[in-house]
Amino acid sequence: MKKLNKKFLYKVFLFIAIVFCVDYASGIVFGKLYKTAKSGVAFQENYIMNKTSQELLIFGSSRAAYHYIPAILKDTLGISTYNCGREGTGIYYHYGVLLSTLERYTPKVIFLDIDYRDIYVGEGIFGVDALKEHAPFYHSVSPEFDSLLSLTGEKEVFKLNSNLYKYSSKSFKILTGNLIQGRDNKQGFRVLTGNWNKTIDSLDAEKLAVDEKKIETLQKFIDKAKTNNIKFVFTVSPYFKITPENLYKPLIELAKKNDIQVLNHLQDQRFLSDKSMFNDELHLNKQGAQLYSRMIASEAYSILNNTLIDR
Repeated sequence: MKKLNKKFLYKVFLFIAIVFCVDYASGIVFGKLYKTAKSGVAFQENYIMNKTSQELLIFGSSRAAYHYIPAILKDTLGISTYNCGREGTGIYYHYGVLLSTLERYTPKVIFLDIDYRDIYVGEGIFGVDALKEHAPFYHSVSPEFDSLLSLTGEKEVFKLNSNLYKYSSKSFKILTGNLIQGRDNKQGFRVLTGNWNKTIDSLDAEKLAVDEKKIETLQKFIDKAKTNNIKFVFTVSPYFKITPENLYKPLIELAKKNDIQVLNHLQDQRFLSDKSMFNDELHLNKQGAQLYSRMIASEAYSILNNTLIDR
């Protein structure tokens, strides 16, 4: 019986040792492949977390990724620009990117494009679940960054100690990012070329409730920018939707409280009157993005001119 117990314990120990070695090795392999990705989501995520050095950074969801053309902003403002927009993510994710950025350097200016789902109650990609996208960077940024990821829950944090788990949902993207040569990154800007051909719809906002946790995270984002002397601007890009007049009231109040400019083009008729500017009801196409980027660049110039006088 004793020999049997020893055999069993040996097998258990051997199994644990093998799992540990595989887990450790996967962290090394996937970590390196993440950093060498040439295209796709893996490349974009690694770049915005570890490689940006530009003076102006644009944060936000897909509405940032598809709406802001860095080349136009750079030409008007005279400062290097990168679009850190990431599809399917909200304010929690962007705050994590900001924490990672500030561990490396301090940009001069930040634009944060706000989707109404960054303000109101709603989980999924605009809730704390979006923080799971930061899994590969757990324990590699800062204690504050790890604390942010803890919002996903104790079970999730426990699993984040496994390299296999951290990279499991991204392994395909990491591999394809290394095997497929991507097209020009365009400084983070993604091009949409479709044309929206449906009638304008209305956003039903009757059941929307302000999410105080999201507002708190927005305030933390602002505080970080102020502490680091970063010029900060809220932006709201156009929707091809009819929206309630007070939809962004919580954001306007937050901005006023913190003395921050809001460049709000939510219901800009130059866009709503021309559906050819849209790829779909939430996103501008290339033509729309060009017009919008020129408008934002011009408006931002008058705001930032004194700040950037020493550039």
